[in-house]
Amino acid sequence: METVSREQIYSIIAEELGNDHYIQDLRQKALEIAEGNPSKAQEVYVEYRLKQLEEKIRESEQSIRSLRETWKRENEQRTQEAHRLKLKERSVLRTDWNQTEEINPRKASNWVLFAPVVLVGVVLIYGLVIF
Repeated sequence: METVSREQIYSIIAEELGNDHYIQDLRQKALEIAEGNPSKAQEVYVEYRLKQLEEKIRESEQSIRSLRETWKRENEQRTQEAHRLKLKERSVLRTDWNQTEEINPRKASNWVLFAPVVLVGVVLIYGLVIF
């Protein structure tokens, strides 16, 4: 993240002073603190204005950080949701607790019941043939 240097802040303040774009309340306060001395008042004004601009920059940087964190969190949630939907489409994930239909048990194949009977029959015939 790019931060604003102190020189850039001073150039902003110098431009304000050069164009006579004083903040009136701050100018009055600076004159009061400097007891009417215009050169000292300008120094006080620059100090106060510098503090204001630095605070504004800190607030902006904080809001940018906050927005980035929010964006990152939302992006991760969207990615996880997309991955979950993809798994659900492939029937890998069966954790949708809102399902109204129950999973029907499958009917056993006929060979599951018929194979042991065939095996017992073959063993009996083999046993009778050998004896």
